[in-house]
Amino acid sequence: MRAFFGCSIYLFLVFPILFVGLFLASISMWIFERDFYKDLFSNPDFYVNLLDSEALQTSFQVDLGNLPQESVNAGIRAALTPEYLRSQMGQVIDQIFDGIETRQDEINVSFDLMPLKEHLRADGALLFAQAAADELPVCEGDIKPLRGMMPTCRPESVPMDTTVEQIQGVLSAAVEDLPDEWEFKQPLQMGDVAPEVPLDELFRVPSYFLLGIGAILTLITAVIGARYARSRWTWIGLMVMLPALLILGISSAIQNIELSQAMINEVAMESGEEDLTLSFLTLATNASSRVSESFIQVSGIALLIGALCLLIAFVSRRHDPYDDPRVDDHLVYIPEGRKRH
Repeated sequence: MRAFFGCSIYLFLVFPILFVGLFLASISMWIFERDFYKDLFSNPDFYVNLLDSEALQTSFQVDLGNLPQESVNAGIRAALTPEYLRSQMGQVIDQIFDGIETRQDEINVSFDLMPLKEHLRADGALLFAQAAADELPVCEGDIKPLRGMMPTCRPESVPMDTTVEQIQGVLSAAVEDLPDEWEFKQPLQMGDVAPEVPLDELFRVPSYFLLGIGAILTLITAVIGARYARSRWTWIGLMVMLPALLILGISSAIQNIELSQAMINEVAMESGEEDLTLSFLTLATNASSRVSESFIQVSGIALLIGALCLLIAFVSRRHDPYDDPRVDDHLVYIPEGRKRH
């Protein structure tokens, strides 16, 4: 009867508390850690695919006079580098976390364009001009571009090098007109979302509290469900290991999330952005791997604790003076050869 009562308490009270505590402990290792996101966005493959996407090109709406936007996009794509985008993404992550930690109502996220401007004043100018000239449409009829202005098209009679030189010649003045920072159109509205406690404690403290309550209830349940010390250690070990195994199963499920190539192609076709889809697919793959590692670490610690409890139960004396199946609760065990006084 006491075993049934102990199992009921465990299933409906102790197990949920231990599971939620382990789950919160797992996600607290990464969800509000800025280094996690910096490492996640440090993969160069993400930016290589992102550079080829139209979404990034259209985000940098740079006005270069008569030069068509398609040519501007091609030039920006040639001038930007994965290293520059990676550094700016790290800056954006710092801006967001700093804004949340200082409880700002609005977080203005911006890109530092000074490195890009310096690059366009140097080697990047030629790369920009060549890529932009390649995207220029061929002029209809005998139209010649005006001197000192960005061309709107490329006459067939004009060599490509001449068009490149013309674009490169007027690019320096256009670069000086670019702002030093490029801000997102809409700031992040935080309002009352920013927590009162430090971010690293937002999930960690509740997880510690739940695990502490769960540990106390585990001991109480073991006392209720088992009669002897050896059995109670067994109960404790099993009660700790069951939610840990579930957390380990979640980590395995996260790590084994794979999208089929057909699904990837379908998403890319629907979005019209295959390069952008591949970028975020790379990001999701890295994220799932890192998230599963946190679940594995937490479940591993819990499984180790449970295994130690089972080991203690295994090495305990099988016939404790108070743990003998031949006596009931109302009798005192008397070893053979001795008399009761």
